[in-house]
Amino acid sequence: MAKRAKKLEIKHREIYKPENMNCEECGESLHLQNHYQWSKTVQHLTGAVHISSQGGSCVNPDCSNEGEVIVSSESQRFTLPGYTYGLDVIAEIGWLRDQEHLSRREVHLRLLCKGLQLSERQVDYLYSQYQILLGCVGVEDKSRLVEISENNGGLKLSLDGLSPEGGSEQLWVVREVESGIILVVGWLERVNHETLKMLLEPVEGLGLPIVATVSDKQSSVRKALEEMWPDMPHQWCQPHYLGNLADPLYEQDRSLKTEMRQTIREEVRESLNEVLEDGEGSAVDFVAGAAVTGKFTSPQNPSSEAELSDDDTSPPQSNMPESSMEEVTPAGEGESSSCSLDTTPLDEPKAKTIEDIVRDFALDLKEALSRQGRAPFVLAGLAMMEDLTALLNTILDCLNIYEEPHLRHWANILSFMLEQYAQPFDEVRTAQQWVGYISYILQASSITPSSKESFLPEHITLGHFVEARIQAFIKRLLSYKDLSPWLQTFRDKIIKITRSYQSGLFHCYDIQGLPSSNNALEGLFARTKRLIRRRLGVNNISNPLLRHGPWALLLTSATSPEELTLLFQDISYELYRTQRSLFEERLQRLLHRFRWRHRRDYTLNQRFLDWIDAVPA
Repeated sequence: MAKRAKKLEIKHREIYKPENMNCEECGESLHLQNHYQWSKTVQHLTGAVHISSQGGSCVNPDCSNEGEVIVSSESQRFTLPGYTYGLDVIAEIGWLRDQEHLSRREVHLRLLCKGLQLSERQVDYLYSQYQILLGCVGVEDKSRLVEISENNGGLKLSLDGLSPEGGSEQLWVVREVESGIILVVGWLERVNHETLKMLLEPVEGLGLPIVATVSDKQSSVRKALEEMWPDMPHQWCQPHYLGNLADPLYEQDRSLKTEMRQTIREEVRESLNEVLEDGEGSAVDFVAGAAVTGKFTSPQNPSSEAELSDDDTSPPQSNMPESSMEEVTPAGEGESSSCSLDTTPLDEPKAKTIEDIVRDFALDLKEALSRQGRAPFVLAGLAMMEDLTALLNTILDCLNIYEEPHLRHWANILSFMLEQYAQPFDEVRTAQQWVGYISYILQASSITPSSKESFLPEHITLGHFVEARIQAFIKRLLSYKDLSPWLQTFRDKIIKITRSYQSGLFHCYDIQGLPSSNNALEGLFARTKRLIRRRLGVNNISNPLLRHGPWALLLTSATSPEELTLLFQDISYELYRTQRSLFEERLQRLLHRFRWRHRRDYTLNQRFLDWIDAVPA
């Protein structure tokens, strides 16, 4: 389909000439060219303007600048090379996408309402230029870094990486901690200490003092930082340290939880299905997502058998004793389980029957067995043990009043299983207390400077104090005797990891403004992912992140589109061309990847044809 020509009403025309009509080298007058260097109609938010730039050149044969074309710098403050939209339009698009989180279509409609003529696809093109301009603003903002360095005695750096897709490049970011300014963003195909040192070279090239760094304790990161700045304090992330301590603890808890849950479900599945079935033999409890209302709705309920099944296909065989599987005859006659229409008014709750309460206990048991953890600190096994213990105690209290066969069956199973797993979970609880106490010691970072003086001698810093407490606790762990094999292994793991991290755990207490973690960068990655999902309306952001990752991470201190436009107007064409070439180089690389994955045969055929053309006759 052919493009439709725009019908623009031009408000006025401007012809720009060099501001200085004398050659800066020799002082001779410049000779104006007989043609325009460029001439085009530019759409602004306030209307269309026709702009022309007429260059001038020095004609002095003895001048080194002879023949060099000088153009007006003022003419370059309105638009970009190759675009017919003003910088105010680009700033408006970026503001609507980043600050107001509008989609491409919503931005397009907003601009159409302001009288602009552009396609919806053009919004994406202009947003790419907005990201490039943001990168230029960051490059020219060195004066702010100098001010921060003077106020804080130097820069504090945070370093972290993100891998958007397996086997692809990793996105690495270097940020100044206290100001949040992103110093360097780059893709690394290979992550080792050599490539990380290359990433850090622009930071060193700033010529500003570096106070300290904070990062994960990856071997490549540690080696790169120690080689770049060997005498500088390097703070290792404390949450990552605690996470490494808790990893074997979480795995043990998850393994015990899965094993116990599978065994209990295997034993109670038939009994629960019997309780949760209505008079026609179908489960009456709904699952999330089932249709429950509407004129033509007929809820389809999956059987409880499917609900109670585990992810694992081969649950362990029961090791229950025969006596625990016996059913106890109820002392009284049970009430009818047939369903009848409930005509009780809403303001008069119907009294529950024994069957209703047993069914509630069945739902409670299912809920207790469905506990989920989250690595490394949320332990679902311990929580499930507490739930089942509380449930068992309540069931036993009820059985002391009235005997019911299903409750007795569940009570026998829970009593046996909780007794079998009591000791392993006690070991998990002990290990959790160890990690929790180490975390409590590290929280001394919340102590204010005034409160430090009240309990610390003058010659001892808070970092030394926290380190001494950690070492005292390690010494106490070594004194424990008669530990189980698993607790001994876990204790050795704690000692090994602590000694590995010890050199970089405590700088944050003595260097003001240095955080104990680089999780702020991980939060920046998470924010970037959310923004990309909002902009594009997609769940899988690997490809968009590979394309826009470095530029999507950039932030601006502007508080309005007008202020953003002023920042863009101060960017030189040379800097813009440099950033644009980097952006286009990245797109070409991704285009090559796309063609290989989606048009492989065509690409290979083109390679063959190019080879034929290249071979000499």
